[in-house]
Amino acid sequence: MLRVEDLNQDCLELIFAHLSVQDLFALSLASRTLLGSVTPRLYQTLVFHSGHAKRYSKILNAFTVVQQRPYYAVHVRAIDIRAVPMYRGAVHSTFLQEYVKTIQMSHGLVSFTCTQSAIIPQSLRALQGHSGIRFIRINSRLSQEQTVLLQNLSSLEAISFDNSTWNVIHVLPGWTYTMANTLSSLTLYSLPDLNDTILAATVSSLPNLRKFHVINCGKIQHDLVIRLTAHTPNLPWGCSLTSIVLRPSMRTSLHDTVITDLLNAHDATLQHVMLLNCGVSINSMRAIASQCAQLDKLGVSIPHKDIYSVAMALSRSSTLETLQDISDTSSQSNTTRPSLTKDNVRVLVDMVPGLQKVIAWDRVWTAHRPSDRADEGVELTFEKRRNPTPSHWFEPPTSSSS
Repeated sequence: MLRVEDLNQDCLELIFAHLSVQDLFALSLASRTLLGSVTPRLYQTLVFHSGHAKRYSKILNAFTVVQQRPYYAVHVRAIDIRAVPMYRGAVHSTFLQEYVKTIQMSHGLVSFTCTQSAIIPQSLRALQGHSGIRFIRINSRLSQEQTVLLQNLSSLEAISFDNSTWNVIHVLPGWTYTMANTLSSLTLYSLPDLNDTILAATVSSLPNLRKFHVINCGKIQHDLVIRLTAHTPNLPWGCSLTSIVLRPSMRTSLHDTVITDLLNAHDATLQHVMLLNCGVSINSMRAIASQCAQLDKLGVSIPHKDIYSVAMALSRSSTLETLQDISDTSSQSNTTRPSLTKDNVRVLVDMVPGLQKVIAWDRVWTAHRPSDRADEGVELTFEKRRNPTPSHWFEPPTSSSS
């Protein structure tokens, strides 16, 4: 009988790509052979989020492990920091030391994300000399000296700046000009000091852009962004959309005519539809399900009391695989959030023929449909939602995201 250990590494990598971190960790405990096979993927991306920060003194984190086993650093390709542990009002010194050393040791690092401004200066110093960095997303509140360190990263393919200071915005045109041949994605998020002159000077020298986002930049008008697309011939401007995310600043109800106009223009190509912070009628859900021939993922606010009506409307789609309930997307309170129950999810997967995943707040429900006997019921399992991806909420999902 063929054992898992007998498979070559290429076959194992294909299997590992479908497993969660928890599954990979459990698999690594099965045998030394599997431990050696799983380790490269386990340490390919080092993530540190709020859960790790809260339990920092009680759990072993990836940066500590890499310091204990320096040979693991060769596997690291991405680092994603969403929170930091604090001690007496400052970043925990042990964490900071291990974190910085891990960056310095990870010579194969390709992607770096850090939304915590408190450790950005140390991060930039540690990234010096990493010529392989291709993607960076940072909360860039930097001094003039720290901005110089940022400019030393000159082979980037994707840049995402959140809440940047004027020091960063001021050097943006000159810095991005040096990457005109490589930079294909630029995201500027919540930059109140960004003005028309800086943005125009930046975009005009980036003909290879394929992704361009300007979000929540108060001084930038929509018409300027549209005019600037004349400098970016590779942007998919004017073509049929495959993904759309709508997020009004205030919660509102989308009129059916809005959905109708959207579908009339793009129903043949839409695969990913996310309607955040807005209510959608059952009729609009039915229209989306019946008209979008390639619909793969839909995110809407699901009225739990009308779950049968929702399921009946979505049953018109034979391609829908992932449904996300985003009823609480705009909630900022700490109160208990309503979530779909197991019975609600069962109604959905029973009535929507191709539905495989239902995402509800912190849970991901997966439907296991028997292929040999159609009369058997659908088995439901759930797991906690995975860590956030380096992408912003307005970007379409990658193949690896839930």
